[in-house]
Amino acid sequence: MSLKVALIGAGTIGTAWAVVFARAGCTVRVWDGDAGALERFPARVAAVFEALEGSAIAGLPGGASRITTHAALADAVGDVDWVQEQVKEDLAIKQEVLPRVEAAMRADAILATSTSGLSQAALASVLARPERFIVVHPLTPPFLLPVTEVVTHPGTSEATLAEAYRVMEAVGQKPIRVHGEISGFAMNRIQAAMLNEMVALVRDGVISPEDADTTLTHGFGLRWAVIGPFAGVDLNALGGIRQYMELFGYILNDVAKDRGAAKALTPAAVDKLEAGLRAQLPLTELPARQKRRDRAIAALRGHLEKAGRP
Repeated sequence: MSLKVALIGAGTIGTAWAVVFARAGCTVRVWDGDAGALERFPARVAAVFEALEGSAIAGLPGGASRITTHAALADAVGDVDWVQEQVKEDLAIKQEVLPRVEAAMRADAILATSTSGLSQAALASVLARPERFIVVHPLTPPFLLPVTEVVTHPGTSEATLAEAYRVMEAVGQKPIRVHGEISGFAMNRIQAAMLNEMVALVRDGVISPEDADTTLTHGFGLRWAVIGPFAGVDLNALGGIRQYMELFGYILNDVAKDRGAAKALTPAAVDKLEAGLRAQLPLTELPARQKRRDRAIAALRGHLEKAGRP
């Protein structure tokens, strides 16, 4: 891909984004106000490329050679197509940095932020061209975990949204659309809900930390690596997700009640889940999907055993 990219922030996320863009063939320029971070950056990037060498996701040859560091902000962003910002997760700091970046970049370039949950509207409010601003938030590290949230604010243009999807797909990411202003967006809320319950179970002596992790590494994680939780439970009842929720949905409601939360599993929610899943796959095709799931999990287990678990 011939895209010219600037990265604002040379920390952990900046390093990861540099690998994502450079291995896809992009020219990558990196700026950070901390001279020490820029000095350390090439070695950090080289270490990642070394770890990926020979793997299926190593990308195009010479990835590290397409990355340069720049002490002057204007040198980094002046003529690029895409700017990805990942300075400290602090609203005031981002509101100070983003207008400076916007003033130095081309008017038609896209300005994306990697914020994990700050208000996109508050960030956009300090910009002169909010229509070209969008949240593009990855899981860490994105060079291994491709799912990436794309979050708009009310002023984001449809052209910017479409370009964000195009760019993310072109560099090997899997964009997902998050609608509306919600704290933590979607991925962190999903992770937080799971971690909150795991912490509570460990706190209350129900399970040890090691065994809690094992439920994922040798259980749900194996399944979720090849099929998502909704699609997975859809296969666990002959009538699909509706029948599953009719049989076992009480567990979701009991957990919500135990934690003092409102139950999420309402009839309207079940209707929406069923409609979404049946649009993807008719009930008659569930047995075929079960076979594909089983083969994929078996192959994954075999690979993990061969590679050795960390």
